Amino acid sequence: MAASKAVEILTAAVDHAVLLVVMNVATLAIESAATLVILAVVKNITSIINTTNITSVKSTAAHAIQ
Repeated sequence: MAASKAVEILTAAVDHAVLLVVMNVATLAIESAATLVILAVVKNITSIINTTNITSVKSTAAHAIQ
């Protein structure tokens, strides 16, 4: 009976540990995905700003030449 109870407690402890590991891995995966999305958005915004600045410089140069 005592051995059975000990096995039950150990099984519950292992289940809990596995659950914690799975939750931590899932959290890291979600955070990594969110970070990649944020970096992609920042890269796109930077690209748009750079394109706008280049267009603005070209327009200013064209007016200056005229």
